[in-house]
Amino acid sequence: MITRMKTAILVLTLFCVSMTTDAQISWWNTDSGDQKAFLGVESSRLSKSKAEILGYENIYGQIITRVVENSAAEEAGLLPFDYLVGIDDEEMGWTTELTDLLSKYNSGDKATVHFYRKGKKKQVDVEFIPKENDFFNKNVLKKSLFSEKEPFLGVSESRDSNDDELGVAVNIIDGSTADEMGLRDGDIVLAINGYSMVDWSDISRAINMLEVENEIAIAYTRTGKEYTAKSTIKTRPSRGYSISNFWRDDNQSDRAFLGIYSESLSKEKAERLGIDNPYGSYVTSVFGKSAAEEAGLKPLDYIYGIDEYRVGEDQRLTDILRKYEAGEEAVVHFVRKGKNYKFNITFKSRSDASEPRDRPRCEDPFLGVQESSRSKAEKGVRVNVVGKSTAQTLGIKSGDVLTSINGYPVIDWGDIGPAVDMLNVGDAIKITYYRAGQKKEASGKIGSYCDTYGKRNIWSNTWFSEDEEVDVDDIEVEIKNITSSSIRELNQDLDLDLGTSNDLTINNLNLSQNGNTEVFNLLFELPSNGQTIIQIFNDQGRQVYTYDLGNFSGEFSDQFDLVQNGLGTYYLCVKQDEKSLVKKIEVKE
Repeated sequence: MITRMKTAILVLTLFCVSMTTDAQISWWNTDSGDQKAFLGVESSRLSKSKAEILGYENIYGQIITRVVENSAAEEAGLLPFDYLVGIDDEEMGWTTELTDLLSKYNSGDKATVHFYRKGKKKQVDVEFIPKENDFFNKNVLKKSLFSEKEPFLGVSESRDSNDDELGVAVNIIDGSTADEMGLRDGDIVLAINGYSMVDWSDISRAINMLEVENEIAIAYTRTGKEYTAKSTIKTRPSRGYSISNFWRDDNQSDRAFLGIYSESLSKEKAERLGIDNPYGSYVTSVFGKSAAEEAGLKPLDYIYGIDEYRVGEDQRLTDILRKYEAGEEAVVHFVRKGKNYKFNITFKSRSDASEPRDRPRCEDPFLGVQESSRSKAEKGVRVNVVGKSTAQTLGIKSGDVLTSINGYPVIDWGDIGPAVDMLNVGDAIKITYYRAGQKKEASGKIGSYCDTYGKRNIWSNTWFSEDEEVDVDDIEVEIKNITSSSIRELNQDLDLDLGTSNDLTINNLNLSQNGNTEVFNLLFELPSNGQTIIQIFNDQGRQVYTYDLGNFSGEFSDQFDLVQNGLGTYYLCVKQDEKSLVKKIEVKE
């Protein structure tokens, strides 16, 4: 594909649910039905090195990250940080997880759970209960979704942290609980309330266990000497807003706006990028005059946290940002080219920023590659090369596999656009690629669309001036049905994961132009409730829009620039839990 694409704007004005990052709910691998045993914990396995640091002989146990309210686990007194190793006479092992052990029990059965707490081996008797259909929705959240009072320690992970040893190096936020306790930048937190701290997930988990005004005791080292400090944990300082502000239109200017377009990563891609937390936001473009631009964030940066908050399965970046207002300062944590960074940032409002816009084609950097339909490469992206383009000038040939651009890894086709878009015409570009199994490098200066095509409109095969755009007055948009067999062919040909069931009910679906502008309105009504995500792909399989609605039902409305992606065929996919609906969108003059 030879146009620049963007994903939907990251919405920065909603609420946050404070949750851990690596949860595995204990009922996920049990059979459905009310008679199966339900323990009521979220848990995860530890890395071998972390289990050894904590002194656990059985490295295949699972650490509790959350206890469900009113569950068997809560009744038995189990807590986060408890390290589960077995039930009755069976222990967890390489191929045996907690869910495997639980699958042998039914509701009403009694058993003995074996675990470690603060280094000591313990056991407790439990009586399993059934999982009600709406149990998760009612009870999994220990804190109210709309609670204005959340405990805030006020620490941010330092670059000097080392996950291979006990302790987490931290920086301190002014005016916070940690600051009042006397902690300083560079201190190494060894334990919180007696729980050993090895990595940042432990810090988050320890804070999530507390309520405002609970006592907190911290053991830490400074320049090799050990110290302890005690206090009561407080809320975030200088908040200055009430919950009602979020639901009033006249307060939108007060909401924190980061200013990025982003997309989520698959776990497979996160692993290939060396990222152990796959729930962050992968930046695809940055708004002008925004907090992100001023802080120095760039496309292909991977944001995973702000201040002491970290993204997770139940807490995305949008949830964290809901804690902040325009004008507040924070520290954003992200990965760039495989290394962890942190930048200071001052949030702005949405009205301060300007949306990224396509540059005139003669000022727009253009590499000149298209994704090859040949066999997929084990790593990188196999490409075809456009004649007279920068890629051809650099000596790249059709069939070559691109693996990096200016040091940014190329995992899939979606990485190439942002890597090129951050450049200006004439900037240096260095590409690493493979040809017939041999690693090669090419470098030079990147040209523009005009350098490849001349002043020719590539959509209608007519000539244009540098400032000419598609005539928005003559655009027609038509939404068409698509069969399940056609969806399967698209998935195979374009390597997509569009749902083929077409069993999701959507009412009043409409995509219409907003006056004579490039902005289009997407509207529909979703009568059912569930985890919902909206995606739009072009006919090359490139995602050009995404909106993760979370748990959603009701009327949806959003605006986005459709014309910037060019004329042609697009595919709208709306997924809710296991159901989906796919529509074909034709955009033409």
